[in-house]
Order: sequence, then structure tokens, then C-alpha cells
Amino acid sequence: MLPYCDNDSTGDDAYIDRGCLSDGDEDDEVTEFAAVDFDEVATRVLRAPPVPQRNPCGLQTARNNELKAVRPTGFDCQGTVGKMIDLYLQSEVLAKKITGFYYKEKNLNNQTTDLNLGDLRKALKHFKLISYGKNPARGKISECSINWLFKGGSGTPGKKSARQLRNGYVHTLNESDRLEMIKNGTFFVNNLKDFVGLQLHGNC
Repeated sequence: MLPYCDNDSTGDDAYIDRGCLSDGDEDDEVTEFAAVDFDEVATRVLRAPPVPQRNPCGLQTARNNELKAVRPTGFDCQGTVGKMIDLYLQSEVLAKKITGFYYKEKNLNNQTTDLNLGDLRKALKHFKLISYGKNPARGKISECSINWLFKGGSGTPGKKSARQLRNGYVHTLNESDRLEMIKNGTFFVNNLKDFVGLQLHGNC
């Protein structure tokens, strides 16, 4: 006979099987029953340690430390062109990291290592790092400057983005791109500095 519970009991004691069948010839015997004190069980449950919760401030701090770890390349000692290339390289790495944080938050399985301007814009908006209007708020990047910094393609001479100028000069040593970097260097350097200074912020 298998162990059973006494269903005819009208008291407060409830019984559960805690035993196993023996290895001998006593298969028909119940080996052990134990009374359960449900008040004690409830007390143990209430005293159980809380389930660890996600710490958004800790995650934000870790991410900001990752952003801060992006260091200058050393090209900035080579005049306006070197300074612009140095800041652009830092900015591109940061842009990819911020976009990667966005992919993780949205559970997007995107393994690309390319800089996607549309996704970068979504990421900056998600982390509230975009400022709309002519004068960006402190700690944010102007929405209109994103294209000026990261627009891809070959571009139009005289209206190229920092990315286009960097690619044109670094990949082909295009002289017109070098001259355009010098001509518009102050504009690009100031906007790239704003981007390099971005940090995630929230309610921490």
C-alpha cells in the first residue's frame, strides 16, 4: 500500500508523505508521516531574502564608465585636421557603444559593428540625449548636429559631414577634404566635443 493522507481528519493537522518504500519485504507499510505547521511555513516564506532586483543606477554607472574609458588617440597634436580626426574617432566609438546599449535595452539581436545613423538617433532619443532647437541643453547633443557629425556616403563638397570628411581624407588623402576640415574645423570640433562629453543620466 502506498503512503496516503488521512482525508478523514477534521483537525488542524495535515499529513504529507516524507518517506520511501523500504528495500525489504515491508512494501505494504507506511514508513513515515510528518505534521506540517503552516504558520511556521508562512513565517519562513516571509523571512526569506528578497529576490534580487535589477539596479538601474548600477547599470547606468557601469555604462558611463565604459563611455569614459574611450580615450583620445593622440592625433590632436597635428593641428585642426588631427584634432578633428581624434575627436571624430572617439565620437564614433561612443556612438556605437550608445547604440549597443539601446539594442540591449530593446532586446534587439543586432550584431552589426557598423554605425547606423537611424539607430543612433533612436538610441540618443531613448536615453534622452537629444536636444531639439538651436541651443542644446547641457549634457545633450543638438538634433540637427547628428547628421553633420555622422551622415554617411560620399557627400557634397562644401557640405560634408565629419564622417564623410574623415573617411575621404583618411582613406584616400583627399586634399579637398583636408581643406574643408580646416575651413570648418571650429564648427566640427565644438560639436564633436559636445558628443564626446555625453553621459547617460536618469533618476539616479
